[in-house]
Amino acid sequence: MLHPFKIFPSASERDIWERLTTSREKQKLTTAILAQAEEVLDKPVPPLSASQYMQFTQTGNRSDYEASYFDRRLSLSALVLAEALDYHGRYRDKIIDFIWAILGEPSWCIPAHHSHVEPHHSAKPDPLPTPECENIDLFAAETGVFLAMILHLLSQELAEISPNLVRRIQMEVLRRILVPTETDLPRYRWSHGTNNWTPWICSNLLWTANVLFANEPERFDAYARLLMPVVRNYYDAFPDDGGCDEGPGYWNLSPPKYFLFMEGLRRASDGRCHFLRRRPEIQTNGRLHRRCLV
Repeated sequence: MLHPFKIFPSASERDIWERLTTSREKQKLTTAILAQAEEVLDKPVPPLSASQYMQFTQTGNRSDYEASYFDRRLSLSALVLAEALDYHGRYRDKIIDFIWAILGEPSWCIPAHHSHVEPHHSAKPDPLPTPECENIDLFAAETGVFLAMILHLLSQELAEISPNLVRRIQMEVLRRILVPTETDLPRYRWSHGTNNWTPWICSNLLWTANVLFANEPERFDAYARLLMPVVRNYYDAFPDDGGCDEGPGYWNLSPPKYFLFMEGLRRASDGRCHFLRRRPEIQTNGRLHRRCLV
């Protein structure tokens, strides 16, 4: 049986986090993170409007919406890391502001991917996202795992301010990401395993489930096994030369995401799904990790 596993130390494990500043290189990185977080403290959460979302369908402009969308997440990551390093509560209210804004987004799917994840298309595409069910694209899945990692890192500290916020994060990640894929995975075209979306999204789903299903090991096991044949389809379609028909720039967005998925399986299986030692292009003998994906 596959089981949830610990990803990294939570921020409350201070002895481990404080050791991160013991070397000059680590001190330099810590200083850079704190400086970036200080800049974020003085600016408002970037707005995301319906008119920005509609621009892609209306004019082909995806830049305006995405600039604010990714700024929200990059800024929040700096704040979260700064709080884990500094741990004096200085960044917590601002962290909550950014989390609140992201939880309130009508969709975590970016406009340019809206048509790629919708199963049905009308003659005139709707410029706004479907309200009944989250459209899970690359970045919706990334948002889910991002919020899951924040819970893993800072749930105790956030709960001291607002237990309701922690429950809201859990509910939104379940509602938008885990439950739709748990109950209707074939709805999403990336589940067919034909390109880089498959390992990218599935690796994020697996690591998200690891946090949200931490107290439900049987549910985690079932969810991980649901994703296995999806990733196996991607592997079976992977060419022997290791190439990617989407261009060389996608190397870091396809095989490494597959490795992340398999690393999650390795941890969840106590090392039984180990795969990084043979076959040059994927570093496995195929049979070993295929067995893990059955």
